Amino acid sequence: MPLARKIFFYIFALIYVIFCPLIVLYSLGYVFKPNIEQHVVETGTIYLATMPPGASVRLNDRPRPGTTPIALDELMPGNYRVEVSMEGYKPWTANLAVMAGAATVQRRILLVSKNWNPELLLTEKIEKLIPIPEAPFFLIAKGELLSDYAAYDWKKKTFTPLLKTDLTYAGYRVLRCFTERDSHFFICEIVSENRMGYLWFDVNGLDIIVRDISNKVYGKPYQIAWDPDDGDNIFIFYSDTVNRLETSSGKVYDNYLKGIRGWGMKNKDIYVLTDDAKFISMDYEKKNIRIVLDDPELFTSLFGASGRYSIL
Repeated sequence: MPLARKIFFYIFALIYVIFCPLIVLYSLGYVFKPNIEQHVVETGTIYLATMPPGASVRLNDRPRPGTTPIALDELMPGNYRVEVSMEGYKPWTANLAVMAGAATVQRRILLVSKNWNPELLLTEKIEKLIPIPEAPFFLIAKGELLSDYAAYDWKKKTFTPLLKTDLTYAGYRVLRCFTERDSHFFICEIVSENRMGYLWFDVNGLDIIVRDISNKVYGKPYQIAWDPDDGDNIFIFYSDTVNRLETSSGKVYDNYLKGIRGWGMKNKDIYVLTDDAKFISMDYEKKNIRIVLDDPELFTSLFGASGRYSIL
């Protein structure tokens, strides 16, 4: 009997010694690859999100459990054939590469209806089309001048020139347009021979409202953004600072945020990547500050030692 106990003890001890490290490595994203050169391999991830959501996924012609949005974890490094399908929509396919310790992200997969019937909207040549996700309109441009731009309301099927009456800026070229998801506001960066300017547009009505905010924007910003539900607060991101503009009062809060590498907003909260390797959140008044991440090593691993980020 004592001999049997010893045998069982050594068997379980051997199982523990062999499998415990493998379980720990597996939890950290590594798998054991049993081939001629047996070794541990770090895995990767494929993340898929579709519009509309709820699509099925096949990986290398094999169905995967769950629907989009979905993260396909613990994938060996290599190339994968991905097929996304949904009843009533045309399938989406792609060959995606997976790298060790990294995520391959496809978060804007647009599934096209099988019953989609194209409709001719305009017979003239279009140079540019600027979609605004979840908004009832998009921007089209026949040329590079602001007078060539119009907003198309796809619900009412109407075109409205951005400069319907006031042609002061008609000869300005459009360099960039800043938009936000589900927002009826947008901002155009324009330039003439001797002046650069910024115009704020509101397309929430029969007429387009235009406001010149050029004297509130200093230099050439990296990004301009706002909360779709709050067009009164515009945030202007320069190289390492953010200014806040109240459109109703015209007041500018210079250096509203300083020493940052990235930022974003959601539900009237601001999220900031700081130069001292922290990820924090706060409200518009910079109160209720919360530290989301305070680990310099992990921060550098996620965001690198340099670079600018937009948090979406």
